[in-house]
Amino acid sequence: STKNILLMNGGDHAFPQAEPLEALGMFKQLFEDGVLVQGSLRDYLERLRRADPTLAVHQGEFRGARYHPILAGTLSSRTYIKRQNAKSQCLLEYYAEPFATYAWMFGLDYPHLILQKAWKYILQNHAHDSICGCSIDEVYEDVLARYTWTKQICESIVHDSLEALSAWTNTNAAKDGLSAFIVYNQLNWTRTDAVEMEIKKPSAPHFEIKEAGGNRVPYQVLEEGENRVRLFFVAEDVPPCGYKSYVITPATERPLFQSSLTCDVDVLENDFFVVSIDEGRGASLTILDKRTGFVYRNLNIFEDGGDGGDEYNYSPPKHDKIFTTENMQAETSLVEKGPARATIQAKVDLILPEALDEDQEERSSQTVSCPLTVSISVYRKVPRIDLKARFDNRVKDHRLRVAFPTGLFGVAHANAHDRFYVMGRPIEHPRGEKWVERPPTTHPQRFFVDVNDDAVGLMIANKGLPEYGVRRDGEATLALTLIRSVGWIFNIKTLGPVVRPFQLFTELGLEKELLSKLRSLAGGRLGDLGPTIPTPEAQCLGVHTFEYSILPHEGTWRTSKAYREAYNFNVPLIAHETTVHEGGLPAEASFLRVEPEALVVTAIKKAEMEDAFIVRFFNIASETVQGKIQTLLPMEEAYEASLDERVVQGIALESEKTIRVNVSPHRIMTIKLRYTSPSAEEAS
Repeated sequence: STKNILLMNGGDHAFPQAEPLEALGMFKQLFEDGVLVQGSLRDYLERLRRADPTLAVHQGEFRGARYHPILAGTLSSRTYIKRQNAKSQCLLEYYAEPFATYAWMFGLDYPHLILQKAWKYILQNHAHDSICGCSIDEVYEDVLARYTWTKQICESIVHDSLEALSAWTNTNAAKDGLSAFIVYNQLNWTRTDAVEMEIKKPSAPHFEIKEAGGNRVPYQVLEEGENRVRLFFVAEDVPPCGYKSYVITPATERPLFQSSLTCDVDVLENDFFVVSIDEGRGASLTILDKRTGFVYRNLNIFEDGGDGGDEYNYSPPKHDKIFTTENMQAETSLVEKGPARATIQAKVDLILPEALDEDQEERSSQTVSCPLTVSISVYRKVPRIDLKARFDNRVKDHRLRVAFPTGLFGVAHANAHDRFYVMGRPIEHPRGEKWVERPPTTHPQRFFVDVNDDAVGLMIANKGLPEYGVRRDGEATLALTLIRSVGWIFNIKTLGPVVRPFQLFTELGLEKELLSKLRSLAGGRLGDLGPTIPTPEAQCLGVHTFEYSILPHEGTWRTSKAYREAYNFNVPLIAHETTVHEGGLPAEASFLRVEPEALVVTAIKKAEMEDAFIVRFFNIASETVQGKIQTLLPMEEAYEASLDERVVQGIALESEKTIRVNVSPHRIMTIKLRYTSPSAEEAS
């Protein structure tokens, strides 16, 4: 755009030159027409402004590797870190902050400083080499410790907040109530979903669970101890950003429940799906969507290939061999059969090569058994098929993925969820001629990836598995990366998909002698991306648990509202045990309502600098949406705010508890609400 070109003297892995004047002299010899000026970033920006260039506008996510490596393999380096990050972020964003805010609304002190501490731990882990998994092993001891501290902080805040909220809620729905509990919904739509909880063992030998209105709730006992009992049930119609109370009452005999669930050792069926498990094909799944009649075949096939790459990039060996569960014999068993959930467990031994050979061109002939156990669960009234895979990784230098052929032919795009957007990406990727790095075939996601043909579709939700690919095999097979085992930050032996930037020097006509000198000046580190340091922990040996969910649907990810189930999967309902008592809050309510569901709430918190309520959401739709926001407490003032919570403009109150806003496509909006807090006497 201008004649000013920035050349950074040091950055990332490259230290500033010890002799900058020598570098200036070398530049003069190479480029006689150029003028090299030593200065600061501020100097550079001032020169750009003086040039007053006409700048082009670019749109998109800027993930092309035409000019600079993007190192797409970091999405799957050390996936154990990614899973811990997803758990910590979810705890902080969807549990600790919202519940602390609701409790503060009714008089409890807001734990601002300790929440800020939790945020700092997470942000410290988000340094790009830390969260990307491309640093030395010692770094991840600190990373895991910070996630542990974040978890401890959040769980403490959640407990204290729910203890207060439950104490203020009227749970006296039944005169013979033995105890009570409250189910909380953190998302801004009404939910019917699974709940797993542990309570004090009821004093009666048999008991029932009832809603405040008296309806019996089917449940199953997962585990029973001397003083505690772990229960599972499906909570129906829990209000958005709110709660629903339940009471436990004595029963004369063990209650029996009718259920829409049917199951056997090789089939599961609920209101939405028939799931058949084929033992002879590695427990692959065939799913009939009863709503559309569409059948998905050969789902959940595990595939393992070699990886001679490093923490930056996946690189298959020259002579690779893919091992799959497709033609393996699995052992299946029905491990759970209840009125609320049914689960089949499948076991298979993956026999995998021990590692790559010394030349890293093929996988070794020595093999090791790696046990793989998959639990497949369906629920009453929940349109999801949840899976939990437990893999004992005993081998090195490989990549394990799980594949889902969609059976949708001719589809051009996949849709991947991101922080404030759902990104449509073409399945066909560019050829990448003369690119610095080959175009990536794997891409990032947050909660889900979806393929559809407008009539039907298949969505795969995940918990902390940020890498997916779509195979160009005609039927758009989705592949979810579970683990990538490598042993180096940068592996000079296998250059992987990176077209070495050193090749660009040859195109510029520089002599090989100069290239050799430049390499020697790099301190003996032969890679331009990073040091050749071994990282044995990045082999990810040991037992790993992966959670994902299969979501067949009609229409698109948007029209079917399947995205809500992906959020539901990632942000489970939470239950809190309490006593049977009177309270100022009703037995069932929403603290906040944000409608319609296309407006997805991402933050509920107390304002940083004042006593105000912050709610942030984004429009997931491609059209303008009229939003309606309702609060449990009456508002005094409402404002649109910036991301840093500064007032942008006022919003007129439709009523003391309602405001309306227009939200343009894909817009992120922050609303600041001020209201009259209850007095200490009212709060008590």
